[in-house]
Amino acid sequence: ADIEEALDVIEAASTGSLGEDCATTAGFKSLSTVALDPRRYDTARQKADMTALMLQNLGTVGVSRHN
Repeated sequence: ADIEEALDVIEAASTGSLGEDCATTAGFKSLSTVALDPRRYDTARQKADMTALMLQNLGTVGVSRHN
């Protein structure tokens, strides 16, 4: 729940919907501290990197076929 609330604040700040709070530190103070263990995303990151590499390689193959 804390992560969802933090993401809502980040989205509101990035879209400018915080109004004056966004221009002051009040907008950032409303962002709660969230404990996040990045190790649980290692596998997902590796899959994303692998997918990106495969798409790049496919794009390169597709370009060379058209030449």
